[in-house]
Amino acid sequence: MLKSLVLSDPPFIFAAYGSNNKAKAIEILKKWLFIYHQSLIQDIHVIDIFHIKIPKQWSWFFKEEQKILSFMQDGIHIATKFRDRLLSETAHMKIESYSIDIQDVFDLIDFESKIEHNLIKCDVDPKDRQNFASCLRISSKDVLNLLEKNEKATGTYVYLSLLRSIIAGFIERSTTVEERLFHVWTVIFTCRFWFSWIQYLEPENDNNNSETLSDLKKDTFITKPTFWCIEINAHTLLFIILLVIKKKLPVDSLNTFALNSQICENTFRIARSLSGSFSSNTNFSVKSFLKRCEKISIINSIKSRGGQIGDYQFYFPQHHKN
Repeated sequence: MLKSLVLSDPPFIFAAYGSNNKAKAIEILKKWLFIYHQSLIQDIHVIDIFHIKIPKQWSWFFKEEQKILSFMQDGIHIATKFRDRLLSETAHMKIESYSIDIQDVFDLIDFESKIEHNLIKCDVDPKDRQNFASCLRISSKDVLNLLEKNEKATGTYVYLSLLRSIIAGFIERSTTVEERLFHVWTVIFTCRFWFSWIQYLEPENDNNNSETLSDLKKDTFITKPTFWCIEINAHTLLFIILLVIKKKLPVDSLNTFALNSQICENTFRIARSLSGSFSSNTNFSVKSFLKRCEKISIINSIKSRGGQIGDYQFYFPQHHKN
């Protein structure tokens, strides 16, 4: 999928292919090179290798000064991964003497009025681990205010505050660039301090088994993939901001919240909706999907023109997901 930097323009399908989910890293690289060469044939070129000057005082900034490509993980996936760690039965996270426990949120439901927190149990522990609405509800201001009043829930309060900052920094459209930087790097530095503290942890019993100590440190922190995803997104965001300041990228490049995998998932939802009103079959072959992609491309082409073709005006119904 390709997404224009202009928010009003719909995304369009750039390439589609079938996969058995068993691809190796070298095959992914070959796929990218194939797309790159096919782009050259279609007169689509990489115009420049981005280069910025990193101040020497920025010892906390790990990205190279020169980059050909930059990547960002889907912000919604980062938020759900961060939330899912809180629900893990194997993790026993804590910050200093404060434990991070989902039970603190369940206690709000049991002992506080629903008017105060507006939560139900399926919001806290959803069956769908990709449920983003759950992330919004358990990190709402009302929930955070109640947790802040409970000293025993300090660790959970800090953790959900970080989740709130992830949502504000990577996902919410209303966040300004300055606020986005503040939220993202607050999460980064907090996690770095947290990780550094964990390195000095020692087992409570006399068992000095290195494997046991390693497991203790791993279970006390968020998962490494989540941690690295947050780091990559924060560095890429700041890198893009610096390129915009140097006028090497347009201002619309700051709309990083729009560059996510949700447009791919939305395309699959649209493809399934093309099955027909009386069809219960939601799955299809690669060939069938490619045919549906042609229809989707025609619809997006009409939308990109504002629904105007000659003297005719098209109006498309808007679906608002709760």
